Amino acid sequence: MSTATMNANPALRAENVSIRFGGVQALDAVSISAKAGEITALIGPNGAGKSTMLGCISGTLAQNQGTIMIGDTDVSKSSAQKRAAMNMARTFQSPQLVTELTVREHVVLAARAGKQVRAGKLATTGRFVLDLIPFISRGISKAEIASADELINELGLGRDKDKGPSDLTLGQRRLLEVALCLATGAEIMLFDEPSAGLDRAETEHLGRLIQQLASERNITVVLVEHDLELVFAISTRVFVLDFGKLIDSGTPAEMRASKAVQTAYLGTTEDE
Repeated sequence: MSTATMNANPALRAENVSIRFGGVQALDAVSISAKAGEITALIGPNGAGKSTMLGCISGTLAQNQGTIMIGDTDVSKSSAQKRAAMNMARTFQSPQLVTELTVREHVVLAARAGKQVRAGKLATTGRFVLDLIPFISRGISKAEIASADELINELGLGRDKDKGPSDLTLGQRRLLEVALCLATGAEIMLFDEPSAGLDRAETEHLGRLIQQLASERNITVVLVEHDLELVFAISTRVFVLDFGKLIDSGTPAEMRASKAVQTAYLGTTEDE
């Protein structure tokens, strides 16, 4: 394992996180850290515990042991909504979009939800869903339109602002999810398999965008991804999981050459 396993002054830190589902030890004392302005990747074979770690970090899963820190604040027992109020947002392997809303309406709703969460007025996910009911009838202000359109244009969705999710390509839906995270005011963004289902051109475009956002907006990005070409191209640090354990970590170059990574992915041995 690299000597620089944990970043100095991380914006996000998970220490000795363990979680069990019945008889399955999904995570076993895993520690990772992520720094603002950088992309930290979690890689490993299917079932390694990558998405489970995102769940523990975001608060959608409660670890059995271990500590989750946002800056200097211990959020180990905090709800997902409390962590969202601390400017954390995540995507899922399947885009979580609302069929009845346009691209612009999605972004406006995300911005409103972000403000409500930070104000303590949006306590549960159910409240977020209920907010959809009056959303359509009360309209959108000119200021909300201007703010949403600026973000939509920045992500290359300007021509699609009046389309619904069903009229977008998968690549465009992935971009919309990024827009929603940004609209909430997120400073920590968790991406779960963002390139799944995308072709190489779409994957490279999304990777460049995430890299740009991390650098220019000083966003802390944690990326769970199977596409190692993407990971090694855009990440600053890589943590490798296998069977719920952290088996190695370091720079993309170090992990590309790592015997432990080769063993986990290819079934080779360190003696080969």
